[in-house]
Amino acid sequence: GLRLNGQDSTNTYLVAYNTLYNNETNMYVAPINGPYIKGNLSVQPGEYHVVAVGLAGTSAIENNGYAPDGPLFMTLNTSDSSLNKVAEDLATWQQSFGYDLGSISYDSPGFVNMYQSESGDFKLSGSSPFVDGVFGLINGVNLDFGGQLRSAGTAPDFGAWENQM
Repeated sequence: GLRLNGQDSTNTYLVAYNTLYNNETNMYVAPINGPYIKGNLSVQPGEYHVVAVGLAGTSAIENNGYAPDGPLFMTLNTSDSSLNKVAEDLATWQQSFGYDLGSISYDSPGFVNMYQSESGDFKLSGSSPFVDGVFGLINGVNLDFGGQLRSAGTAPDFGAWENQM
């Protein structure tokens, strides 16, 4: 999975357009100021799509894709564990904590074939609900994992690969 962890107040971190699949926690974001997390696709985590620990300041987790929806979002309070909270679904995560506004969830990611060979094919099929779903390009991120231009359609796709059809 992806883990941002530290007390660095001098840098802003951009985590964009990653495909995260089948990790115990796909995204773990601990107390740092200013992470900007957008356009990522989190699929079938073992336990959580996102664990957010003590985020403050200019933190932004928004416009990501999740498959499937479920009790897979958690906030942790490092000083008082009784304040830890688990959101039962994306809508509750958005309403209760204000994270992931503009994000979407579906039962299936619509990959071309995630079971192909050992590594899978995590490109989005043309019928995937995560194609053309990211609101606006992210400055400086113009190419996908394979070197193809982002926003081949009407908007960028969630995840590492841009659908070129």
